[in-house]
Order: sequence, then structure tokens, then C-alpha cells
Amino acid sequence: MVLSLLSIIIGTIGAIYQIKIKRILAFSSINNMGYMLTMILTMNVESIYGIIFYMIVYNLTSIGL
Repeated sequence: MVLSLLSIIIGTIGAIYQIKIKRILAFSSINNMGYMLTMILTMNVESIYGIIFYMIVYNLTSIGL
């Protein structure tokens, strides 16, 4: 839980003052991995479906960018 919270905080604070798109996407992926780790820690069926849906949508938007 601590690692997921740290990755959310680092991803959010690190992306605030970035200008380059590649760095923003890197911090965004760190942030999103924190969200997925938080969903994994709940360990129920709805969170697994949520992770799968979240990964599909995130990958499609990353490809679109």
C-alpha cells in the first residue's frame, strides 16, 4: 500500500512542471501504476475487471497520443 501511494504521489508531483510530452507520459505511467496497485490490493472480482478495463483504456489512449 505504501508503494502504491508513493507512486501516485511521485507521478503527480513529478508531472506538474514538465514541458516535454515524453516526460509527462512517463510520470503518467508511474501514476497509473499506483492506481492499478491500489486496485490489486483490494483483491476482489470487481477490482480485477476494473484493472483489465483500465489497462485497455490506458493503452488505447497512449497509442492515440
